[in-house]
Amino acid sequence: MGEAGGGGQQPHRRTASLGGGSAREGLASGAGDVPRDAGGWAAARPGGRFQVAEAGEAEASLAGPSAAASSVRGGGGFPPPAAERRALVDRGLNPRRGEVGLAAFAFLFSELVQYSQTQVESVEAFEARLCAAGRRVGVSAAELVAHRDRGGKRETRIVGALTFVHTYMWRSLFGRAADALEKGVENDDEYLIHVNDPPLTNAYASKPKDLGSFNPAAFCAGVIQGALEATGFPCAVSAHAVQHVVPPSAVASALGYAKSEPDVRERTTFLIKFERSVIERDARIAAGR
Repeated sequence: MGEAGGGGQQPHRRTASLGGGSAREGLASGAGDVPRDAGGWAAARPGGRFQVAEAGEAEASLAGPSAAASSVRGGGGFPPPAAERRALVDRGLNPRRGEVGLAAFAFLFSELVQYSQTQVESVEAFEARLCAAGRRVGVSAAELVAHRDRGGKRETRIVGALTFVHTYMWRSLFGRAADALEKGVENDDEYLIHVNDPPLTNAYASKPKDLGSFNPAAFCAGVIQGALEATGFPCAVSAHAVQHVVPPSAVASALGYAKSEPDVRERTTFLIKFERSVIERDARIAAGR
């Protein structure tokens, strides 16, 4: 119908929108503002329904009862009732453990690597940036894993702290413990954590030839460094790809299926170098002083 002619008046339609003052101005006169709870969300009416637009109710009724229910319980821009929302600080620290989707992790890590590459000019700075990102993850993971698996127990010796990272943290993050933990031969402040299979950061990464010795596992090295620093063991951690000879299994040797040539594979080694104060403190504790 046209507006000219002073004919019949257009019927008034009540509408609601998400944000801005137009939502309240468009409500029918006498309806009042939509009541809101302490968090600012629209609260339920005494009749158990949200105040929704007439047009939205008509569309929901045409779509069926399930669509109508969704429009009342959060669809159409309305959040769920306050009783169904829980603040992050109110949630327990021991929920049922779930696994993160591999595709989601690969996508996020790929974005992190690509962004970090645009901010640096050398391989060393590239790895340092990934390591810094992993340190933040390691600090949080160490606190959470210590609460869940160790009852909040804090290690005071170097070997105990490394065992915590090698076993408990690695299993919590990657589903299994690391393969080996060794002490350096040349220096007494160096320790090694070996991972035979490619870390998750390397499994789906293709390294360009111009990056040389770049290792995406620098992110995992940062996780280890952050966890050790959070437990009171400041150190520096770096990731290295080394050649590893895999011995034949006892069954293959007994049946004569062992290969004549050694099976050489590449594994990742994390070199952990503690500060001198940590080594001296560990010596004092060992001596009972």
